[in-house]
Amino acid sequence: MNPVHQAVLWQKDRLFIGRQKECDTVQLWLETDPAPTLIAGVSGIAGIGKSTLLLKFLQMAQESGALTAWLDARALEPTPQAFLAALPAPFHGPEFSQRLERQHALLAVDNFDDAYGIEPWLREVLLPMFPSQNLMVVAGSRHSVVPRWRVDPGWQRRTMDFSLHPFTLLEVRQWQNEVGPIPAAAESLYQETRGLPLTLALSLEAPGIRAAERLPALWDEPAADSPSRPAADVLALVLVAQWDFLQTILDRPVSTAEYHALGRLAFVRRTPEGLSLHDLVRHYWYEHLRTERPDYFAQLRGRVFHELLRLSRSSPQSREHFMSQQFFWLFRDVLGVSTRYADLQAVPDQLEVGPFRPEDRELLLTMAGSWQRESLPVSPTEASLFLNEVMTLFPELVRVLRRQESGRPVAFMASVWLTEASVGLMAKYHAAFTANLLKALEMSPRSLKEPDTTYHLTVCIDPSQEDYTRRELMGMVSRDAFGLMPGNRNLVMARTPGLQAFLQSFGYRPHPFSPGGGDPGSTLYQLDLRHTPFIKWILPVLAGLSSDALPRRSGITAAEVKEAYEHLYDVSFSLSETSPFSSENGKIWRQVLREMLQPPFITPLTDTDAQLLDWVYGQRHSDPTAALEKFAWSRASYYRHLRTALEHATEVAQRIL
Repeated sequence: MNPVHQAVLWQKDRLFIGRQKECDTVQLWLETDPAPTLIAGVSGIAGIGKSTLLLKFLQMAQESGALTAWLDARALEPTPQAFLAALPAPFHGPEFSQRLERQHALLAVDNFDDAYGIEPWLREVLLPMFPSQNLMVVAGSRHSVVPRWRVDPGWQRRTMDFSLHPFTLLEVRQWQNEVGPIPAAAESLYQETRGLPLTLALSLEAPGIRAAERLPALWDEPAADSPSRPAADVLALVLVAQWDFLQTILDRPVSTAEYHALGRLAFVRRTPEGLSLHDLVRHYWYEHLRTERPDYFAQLRGRVFHELLRLSRSSPQSREHFMSQQFFWLFRDVLGVSTRYADLQAVPDQLEVGPFRPEDRELLLTMAGSWQRESLPVSPTEASLFLNEVMTLFPELVRVLRRQESGRPVAFMASVWLTEASVGLMAKYHAAFTANLLKALEMSPRSLKEPDTTYHLTVCIDPSQEDYTRRELMGMVSRDAFGLMPGNRNLVMARTPGLQAFLQSFGYRPHPFSPGGGDPGSTLYQLDLRHTPFIKWILPVLAGLSSDALPRRSGITAAEVKEAYEHLYDVSFSLSETSPFSSENGKIWRQVLREMLQPPFITPLTDTDAQLLDWVYGQRHSDPTAALEKFAWSRASYYRHLRTALEHATEVAQRIL
C-alpha cells in the first residue's frame, strides 16, 4: 500500500478533536475550483498536534480526489536535489503542471524547521514553476514559516497561518466523551494538562498519575510486560522505524495487530516513513534506557547499529542524509562530548534552534560585536555591515538558538554556501582573502554554480543572558550544524587551540591556505564529505570519541580476518554461510576490508597497520625480506607488526561487519 494512503487510513482510525476552523479553511480551498496556490504554515509547541493535523489535511485531500504527498524534512538533506528526489513521481515534470489545471494537490512537509537550507529555493524557484492554482504546500514547524513568505510580494496574498493552541475546556470535554469514562473531571484534567494534546493523550496510557510524573510512568515495570514495550524501546533509539526494521531488531515476527496497536499508543506517531515516538517522549525514553538499564541499552543499540550499518551500505545516496540523522540520534550520548570549546552534552530543554527571522537582526548584530573575524579579516564596522548583508541575502544558513517561550535569541551560528553571489559579497569586503580562498580550494566559476561547500562565518552568544554557560550555548548550535555535514564540504577558519582540537575530533583536517592579509595565526580546516560515504566518516569519529562506542560482535577471529584478506580478490572464496565472510555477504565484506585500509582509520587500526596490510594482502607481497627495504624492519619485527596489525583489523571488523 502507498505509505501516504496507509498513514491516512491510520488517521481515520485515530481520535481527532478540535481544529475545526483550520479544517474548514482547508476544506473550502479543496472545494474551490480553481483554488489559488498557497503556502500554509502549521505551527506550535511540541506536543500540540502539528503532525496529526497535517495527516488530517492529507485525509481530507484524498477524500476530495486531490493528489497528496508527505515529506519529513528531518529525513532530507536540505538541498534542492534531495527535495526533488523525495517527491513522488506525480509531483514531477510538465505532467504535474497539466494536472494542476484540473486537479488539486496537497504537499505536506513535516518538521519544516529542518528545511531551512532550501526555503528560499522553494519560494523563489520551485513553486513559481507551477501554475498559480490548485497547489497547497502545508509546512509543519515550531514557528510559523508564513511571516518569511509574506515578505515576498508575490506570496503576500497566498498564505495561510495556522498557529495551534492548546485545547479549550469544551474540547477537553469532547475528547473525554469520545475516549470513554475517565475518572478525572474535565475541569481538573484541563487544569493538569493545560489542554496540551500530547499530555492529554498520555493520560490514557498512565491514568491517575500527575502530569509531571506521567512520562516516567510509561516505562514502569507493569508496562514492561506489554508486547509493545520492546518495540517502543527500539523506537526510542531511532527517529523512525518501519515494520520490517522492528522485526529485524526484535528478531521475531511482528503481527499486523501488534504493529497497529503500537501505532495507536498516545506517544507514538504514525507517518508515511513508519512509526516514531513523539520527540519529547523519545528524548526521555532514550535517557531512561541509557541510565536505568545500561546493559540492555548497550545490547539494543548494538542490534540497531548493525542494522543501520547494513541499510546504509545498501541505501541509495538520496537516503544518506536520513541515515545520518538516524546515526546522530542513536549515538547522541557519544557525540555529546564536552571540550574546552563546546559542551555537546548540554540539553536545550527551554531552547530550540531555528531559522533566522528578520526581527532577530538587531540583537544578532549586537551579539556579533565580539566576533573575532577569522573567517573574513575585516574591521569591526565592516564585519557588522557584512553580516547584515548575509542576513538579508543568504539567511538560509543563519541558525538561531532562541528561548521557546519568548522566541528571544541567545546565540546564533552563521555560514554561507559558497556560490557566485556569496563569493561576490565576500570579495566586496576583502578581495585578496576571497581570491586566495578560492585558489586554495581549487574552486572554479562552474563549481560555484552547483553549491556543495559551506563556509562557516561565526558563532556568537548573548553576553547578557546568565542561564547558560558559553560552552553550553556553543555546544547547542554546533550540534545543530551536524545536519549539514553529510554530502558537503565544510570549511572553518580556526585560531584558538580549543576550536582546533574540537574540529579535529570530528574529522576536520588542516587545509593549505595563505590568507593574503588575513590572520597568520588562523588555520583553514576542511571536512570534505562530497565523495565520502557518511559511515566512512562517522565510524572513525565515534571510535575516536569513545572506545566503547561501536558495539563489538564476538565470533570473528584474527585467523578468519587473515584468511579473508588472503582471499580478498578471490570471488569464489567464502567461509561458512553463518560467518560474516560468507559468499552471500561477499561483496560487502570485501568492500569493508578494503575501506578499512583507507583513511580515516577506525581505532585501534593505525596508518602503519593499514600500510602493512595493504602491502601484504592488497599488493600481494609475500617475501618478508622485502620488508627490510619497505619498512626498515627485521624479519622478527615484520612478523610482530603483521600480527599486531591483524589483531587491530580484527577488532575493527568485529565492530563494523
